[in-house]
Amino acid sequence: HGKSVRAKKVELWVDQWFRNIASENIINNAELCRAWLLYALYRDAGQPHDILARHRITLEGVESRASLIPKFIALEVATKQALLKDLMAHLVRDKKDDVNATPGQGELVKAAIASVQVVNLNLAQAFTPTEDFWQAHTRAGIESLLRDAKSPEGRTFTNWYIRQNAESDTNQSAFARLLKNKMADVITTLGKCTFDWSAWLPVVITKRLQNKNTDPS
Repeated sequence: HGKSVRAKKVELWVDQWFRNIASENIINNAELCRAWLLYALYRDAGQPHDILARHRITLEGVESRASLIPKFIALEVATKQALLKDLMAHLVRDKKDDVNATPGQGELVKAAIASVQVVNLNLAQAFTPTEDFWQAHTRAGIESLLRDAKSPEGRTFTNWYIRQNAESDTNQSAFARLLKNKMADVITTLGKCTFDWSAWLPVVITKRLQNKNTDPS
């Protein structure tokens, strides 16, 4: 029993020795460091196999750090950079957040909000009301949003739409007619209209910024 314990201690010492010398070399070798970072990002992103396949990295047998790091090192510099961006995009945009978290409280969405704020991103310019944005709202919700929306010149969407679609200078019913259409037709019309949304950021987004550190009670 004593010999087996001693033998295990020796083996553990060898384990740590390899890790020590690897650490010294990794932090001083850009290619090794990049490979380890790629693997860490790959794991954090949920191990998206399709992204590796897109960069012609084949998985053979058990997927492990030891098997993937040599593959990452062997990649061309441009491929490593492309892989890094693809993995990062997948992590930030596509990886499922905490399924038990309420909206706005997931770890990844909180990190996403912090990231766009720290670089002072112009969120109004970044926002475009897409079809799925409108589809997430009720008819009353869409009406409220449209009444709130303003162009960079300060013109409200309602006034703009009436001017664009009035049957006469005194007719004010164009906006009301729009909202009476089927929801699918309303959304199609909004997708095709030429209103300048670039100065508008919906309240549903701005309140998230104000409450980003507030946990629901």
